[in-house]
Amino acid sequence: MQQLFSTPLCVDLDGTLIKTNTLFEAFLVAIKRNPLRFISLFFATFRGKTYTKHIIGQYAKHESFVWLYNNEFLTYIQTEHAKGRILILATASDIAIANKVASELGIFQEVIASSITTPVNASTKYKVLEERFGNQGFSYAGNSHADIAVWNISSSAIFVHTPKAIASLVKKSIPIEAKFPVTKHLTLSDVVQEIRIHQWLKNLLLFVPLIMAHQIGDGKLTLHALVGFFSFSLLASSMYVMNDLLDIPSDRAHKTKRTRPIALGTISALQAIFLAGFLGITSFALALAVLPFSFFQMLVLYICINGIYSFRAKKIPYVDISILTALYVLRIFAGSAATIVPTSTWLFLFAGCLFFFLACMKRVIELLQLQKAQDTAPGRGYSKQDTKRLVTLGISSSFLSCIVLGLYIRSNNVTLLYSRPELLWALLPLLGIWIIRMWHLTLTKRLPDDPVLFTSKDSVSYGIGAAVIGILLLATL
Repeated sequence: MQQLFSTPLCVDLDGTLIKTNTLFEAFLVAIKRNPLRFISLFFATFRGKTYTKHIIGQYAKHESFVWLYNNEFLTYIQTEHAKGRILILATASDIAIANKVASELGIFQEVIASSITTPVNASTKYKVLEERFGNQGFSYAGNSHADIAVWNISSSAIFVHTPKAIASLVKKSIPIEAKFPVTKHLTLSDVVQEIRIHQWLKNLLLFVPLIMAHQIGDGKLTLHALVGFFSFSLLASSMYVMNDLLDIPSDRAHKTKRTRPIALGTISALQAIFLAGFLGITSFALALAVLPFSFFQMLVLYICINGIYSFRAKKIPYVDISILTALYVLRIFAGSAATIVPTSTWLFLFAGCLFFFLACMKRVIELLQLQKAQDTAPGRGYSKQDTKRLVTLGISSSFLSCIVLGLYIRSNNVTLLYSRPELLWALLPLLGIWIIRMWHLTLTKRLPDDPVLFTSKDSVSYGIGAAVIGILLLATL
């Protein structure tokens, strides 16, 4: 048996050595680098699958990747390599991608992969290996139904995350060298984590126009705001999923984002696409069925701005925080569109200043969390040198929001809505205390990645929020 297992070991790539699909990840990186590449790839499909894989491989040559290896299996084949066993990377993916993986690991004596001159796909791989090694002249490590044909001509099998039904068919005919079972299955909690339900708190901004206009007691308008909240939240979750697909390399290099289900491979790329599509379609269906068409336009605008942010602006310093601010303010516009309740310019000025400061704070937190050896935040356009500048911008914007609030209290608009507007001056010290505390926590590195999410869980912020609500009610009575 030991002699049997010393035969050359051919290792599948996608789903076996690497948990995910390398070709699809290379495709996503290529599209994110230049969205216009999608057009050339679309036309490439008319020339066949092999040519399409070749084009993606050419794009991948000049990119860096953080591959999600099956670490337990990788350790096994590294041990086999150390014993002197011949290892061959055998994949239907493009040769350029396979060579990148092989070069990174340095344990493969040969790479068998698809190229323009020698196409390899899932259904023909067994023929290529049989021509190279002969019948039962090699062992094979794989994971899927497509690998059965290869196992049928191999001397032994290694199962890596292989479904039980497939494994039971193969083990009847050939010896099993090793098994690496699935360590984690997709769960509902993974889906909940991926769609980021906790981020739905941001969409409570859709209720702001109704609250500030003192019309929250109107049943029909409140229902419209509630439908708008769920519609916008579902669309936002859909965009989170798509962003995570595009951000796989940078997320895997990030201290906390690497635990996201898509980055971990818990949710596959195909599952993620279906999930994003379902959430998006449901969002638009709700909007078109219940709400004014202007709200649907807000959803489309949100997708456009989010797309600009994801594909380009995310890595452009200071432009990215401006767009993040716009996405927050857009939620207030969306709430106004859902309820047909107009809002004042003061509200948008105040919200713009407040959320610009929070966006600056978010970037400052990311820079402060960098290791000593790191100079730039993964997936961002900032370096440590930008920290002081971002702090200055953020502090200026945060206290500018206090000035805007003071000017609003002095305006004529206030007397139309509040019977005792003089009580509103008590809002200023409360806002100032909250801002100073948030900056203190940030600069002492005690604030997590997302200041908005932190606020939603912070007891002190809850206390200040309750005091603000009390003051608004007293000023109204």
